[in-house]
Amino acid sequence: MPYNARNQLTFTAVPMAAFTNYLSNMWQSPVIDQTGLEGPFDFTLNPSTEAGESWGDRIREAVLAVGFKVEYRKVPTEITVVDHCERPSEN
Repeated sequence: MPYNARNQLTFTAVPMAAFTNYLSNMWQSPVIDQTGLEGPFDFTLNPSTEAGESWGDRIREAVLAVGFKVEYRKVPTEITVVDHCERPSEN
């Protein structure tokens, strides 16, 4: 993610799906886009520099400051479970 000299995160031509994927990885939790917005967007996040806050908390506050609404709720998600694995046999 590109940071500038002021420690801002700049998103250029980013679709909402890519942004929610970034947030999902950041927060290590599923993030679902329910905006209904199509197309790429440009915006900048300004995470606070307050000591004691985690980076994920700073990003959350910056996301809210831009005007996004973030809600915690339980939603059904797909999970892939691998319960067995073998090495391929030699042919």
